Amino acid sequence: MNNKKIAHMLAVISVMFLALIVYMTAFDMVHHDKYASDTSTDREKYVRRGTIYDRNKVVLAESTGELNNQERLYPYKNRYAHIIGFKSRRYGVSEIEKRYNNELMGSSSAPVTGDLVTLYEDIKSMFDKKEEQQGADITLTIDNNLQKVCYDALGSYKGAIVAMNPKTGEIYAMVSKPDFDPTPDNLEKNYDKITSIDKSFVRKCTNETYFPGSTFKVITTAAMIENGMDDFTFDDTGELTVKIKNYGEGEGKFLGETNLETGFKNSSNIYFSEAANELGKEALLNTARDFLFEESIDFDKLGMAKSKLPAEVASPGDITNTALGQGDVQASPLHLAMISSAIANDGVMMQPYVIKQISGAAGFKAKPKELAVCIKGSTAERLKELMKLCVSHGTGTAAAIYGKDVCGKTGTAEVDVERGIAHALFIGFAPYDDPEIAICVVVENLPHKNTGGTVAAPIARKVLQKYFELK
Repeated sequence: MNNKKIAHMLAVISVMFLALIVYMTAFDMVHHDKYASDTSTDREKYVRRGTIYDRNKVVLAESTGELNNQERLYPYKNRYAHIIGFKSRRYGVSEIEKRYNNELMGSSSAPVTGDLVTLYEDIKSMFDKKEEQQGADITLTIDNNLQKVCYDALGSYKGAIVAMNPKTGEIYAMVSKPDFDPTPDNLEKNYDKITSIDKSFVRKCTNETYFPGSTFKVITTAAMIENGMDDFTFDDTGELTVKIKNYGEGEGKFLGETNLETGFKNSSNIYFSEAANELGKEALLNTARDFLFEESIDFDKLGMAKSKLPAEVASPGDITNTALGQGDVQASPLHLAMISSAIANDGVMMQPYVIKQISGAAGFKAKPKELAVCIKGSTAERLKELMKLCVSHGTGTAAAIYGKDVCGKTGTAEVDVERGIAHALFIGFAPYDDPEIAICVVVENLPHKNTGGTVAAPIARKVLQKYFELK
């Protein structure tokens, strides 16, 4: 074969290869999202879907059976319905099973032209279908033991619990209720029944927002400290700028001369109403924004609802409602846990994440990342002291555990005043001197005599106590 023929052949091969690259790039740009989440494609005939593990390599989801008839198993069923989700031939995929379907099926989520190694693997997989291939495995930051504790602690209540590492942003546990059994057979038999239960498919930890109630007072307090008002006192005699009474107090029962420590540990609505109106709306709202209210926050590929502030804060009553976490203030349980974490972490809020590691050529290993500096370290230290006081001598005593200084703030958020319905909340962390775990508990729609201190704080105690026992 002469040189001209060789050159001609090489040119033809180069053109063909270039055309393949162009085609694959165009295909990826147009159809990537569809095929990344499509579980009915031909890929399942030769790729074994990846396994999902907890942080200690406990299997949380795996595929068994023949390649052409893979069965997805969820050994812990309802416990991970809102994290891992489900994979069903009839109803498709949800949560991690959906958002990370591409990785679980061994295909890169990056454009094919971005990585020659990935390109080679993708091209190879198109032709090498006779030999079984393995999708990427995913390791979560979740601790299965602590997830069980949270799941059991929430019991039959509707609501959510988030537990996380305040220094790294790793999610240790994340439970939402009501829930469902995601196993394929159960899902297909009971799908209509599950959908009839209000918000049974909603990942409330991240996608539902609530009135934070008095847990928002940590932000009001931060604004006071940062603006030189931590020495503010008020004589609580009943003569108020804004007509409001402390929740749980009888008519005519007041705290008298009240400083920040007394107001915080007793969660005094009267004190914080007066303090917030003295402080002013700009300082209050700006501090809330420093804690990333009204900001989009990335949470792996799973998504997270924005926490909201009122569109307008005009009157003294508006300022009071905002300072007390009512009115139009809304926050997700994860964001509340992140706020608690930021206080525990010297004012620094970390990026939350639940995906710890993905195996394979297209995989990665997560690293902690700072998200925002919300407040000064000295402000965080003062807040830690106040939150410790709340648990040792205030409304949060039901969260106390032996041998550890727990820091926290209770909240009771009015939902329906006429019917006497409220949400019970608790945010906190432990231990005080070197925080290892932060938590948010939200229990929904309780009769108004149930408070954050009587319902949510005991649940938090169970989780925190078990965390230290498991170490």
